[in-house]
Amino acid sequence: MVALKFRKLLYRQDEPVDAVYFPLTCMVSLLVSSNGEARMEMATVGWEGVVGAAELLEKQGAMGLNIIQIPGVAVRVPADRFLKEVSTRPRLKRPCTGICIH
Repeated sequence: MVALKFRKLLYRQDEPVDAVYFPLTCMVSLLVSSNGEARMEMATVGWEGVVGAAELLEKQGAMGLNIIQIPGVAVRVPADRFLKEVSTRPRLKRPCTGICIH
């Protein structure tokens, strides 16, 4: 578990995802930009979701700027460990690419 402070940056848009976060008491905002300047909030993820899983499973960079909106605690799983667990337990993949993630 990791304590995440307000405005902590988890990922920048298009950069590789190095870990997956399962928020427990924090809230993560996904901000995207189409022109490189103005940002719009596309999603907010809390205890019901996971951050970074879709990008890892689809082998792409972060969809947007992911920052902590409400400080708190999350479970952080390194990318290689997460991918190993999903590959050995295929049933984990479905919930990790569902509606509660980005």
